[in-house]
Amino acid sequence: MSAPREGLRRGTRGVQASLGQTILLLSFFTLLWAGFMLFGLLASPLPPALPIALAVCLLLPAIWLLRGGLACLARAKAMPAGEAPSETERRAERRWNLIFGLQGGAIGLVCTLLGAFRLYAQIGPAVLLIVGLHYIPLGMLYRTKIHGLVALPVILIALLGLLSLATGFLSAFAPGVCALAGGLSTAILGLWVLKTAEGGERA
Repeated sequence: MSAPREGLRRGTRGVQASLGQTILLLSFFTLLWAGFMLFGLLASPLPPALPIALAVCLLLPAIWLLRGGLACLARAKAMPAGEAPSETERRAERRWNLIFGLQGGAIGLVCTLLGAFRLYAQIGPAVLLIVGLHYIPLGMLYRTKIHGLVALPVILIALLGLLSLATGFLSAFAPGVCALAGGLSTAILGLWVLKTAEGGERA
């Protein structure tokens, strides 16, 4: 998941289009985490109304991000072609693609291994751990604070979730709570990217 480019020309057509695509991606992942959270917590001892309410709380920012991402793409389409991407922009894009590709590969490998050993409950927390770890190089790449602020609690919750499943302590809640943390992280980052795309200050 990307972020606004450090020092890049936010008002250019290419950057606006990239930000719009990032916002839509984060909207999709928020919805995905919401689905996993709902599935996980409905299987827990919690009353069904609580997981449903939490899912709605994730659904609302996801819809807002969808609207904002589409608006951002529309603004980009209306802009003149302008200058070609700078070397800084091209280099940042290559590094982002590398980070995202490594994250996807790690998730695929972990899901395959855990599935092979029938450790299905561990998949969500393990994926959350990878997602949290990938926020760190993104923050370093774009020199932002928010990625680190989001990464630390996400990593901690993922580790606690894995520990819970390993020990059996509150293990019924671990997959759902980890999914909730994932959805909150993508929603927070998505709203921040949207604010930046619309001209807000970087964190």
